[in-house]
Amino acid sequence: MKFKKINAHRAVIDNFISSIILLRVAGVIGLLALIVTATDIRNPDFPALGWCFGLTLCWHLLFAQSRIFVDLNSDSLEFKIHSLYFLSKRRYRLSEIVSVIVCKHPFKRGYYQLIVEFNNLAKLPIAYSRAELALVDVAQKMGTFTSINVHVKS
Repeated sequence: MKFKKINAHRAVIDNFISSIILLRVAGVIGLLALIVTATDIRNPDFPALGWCFGLTLCWHLLFAQSRIFVDLNSDSLEFKIHSLYFLSKRRYRLSEIVSVIVCKHPFKRGYYQLIVEFNNLAKLPIAYSRAELALVDVAQKMGTFTSINVHVKS
C-alpha cells in the first residue's frame, strides 16, 4: 500500500501490489480454465450461461482496482472501486474523522489493519496487510497530510 501525494490538497492511497498481482493471476487462470472447458469437444453440454458468468468474473478480476482518495478541498475521504467501468464509490467527511489506527487484525492471525475512527466512535477498516511497517507508514503520511491523530497498537 502506498500513499501518494498528488498535489497540496489531494492524495491517493493505492492497493497492495501483491493483491493486484493475485487478482491478475486468478483472472488469467480462471479465463484459461473456462476457455478450455467451454471449447472442449467432449463436453458439449456445458451450460453457456455458466461459463459466460465465469468469464465475466475473471475478466473483471483482471482489471479490478480500488483506490482511496483524500481531498482536503472537498473535505472528503473517498473509496472508489472499478474494473473496466465504475463499480462503487463511498464518501466520508474528513472533518468527522478523529484518528487513524493501526492494530492487529482481530480474526486473521499475523495480519494488521488500518482503521479510520469517526466522531461517533464508528470504526471503518480501510485495509489490512501482514506488513505492519507499511501500514504504519501509510497511517503516518495520511495523518500528517490531513492533521489527523495516528495511533499504533501492537
